[in-house]
Amino acid sequence: MRLKKYLLPIILLTMYGCSDIVTSEYPTYQSAKEDDLFQRGWLPEIIPRSATDIVVNNNLDSNESSGRFVLPNDAMLDFKERLKSTEKQEQLLYVSGETEWLFDFSDRKVIYYRLRSLN
Repeated sequence: MRLKKYLLPIILLTMYGCSDIVTSEYPTYQSAKEDDLFQRGWLPEIIPRSATDIVVNNNLDSNESSGRFVLPNDAMLDFKERLKSTEKQEQLLYVSGETEWLFDFSDRKVIYYRLRSLN
């Protein structure tokens, strides 16, 4: 009987632990490009070449990605102008094919992003 009590939590922890999330860090845009992140679709080409401190979290099970990067102040305005507005004030959108990227600018130094599939 005691085993049944603990069986569900063990199963849930095992399932949660099986998520295939891979986190990678890149000091520069060029290092991310050399690892083919743009070609593989984990980062959009719209990210400025001046991006640094790039962190990418790829969920291989769900084909989703999230992360962050830093832009110098002089590149920030140009990047924002290339994106579309959303309902949230500090969030902007970029759509490429059947993929959309949400960029969060609420932190003045770090831009957080999330990839979502439209299909």
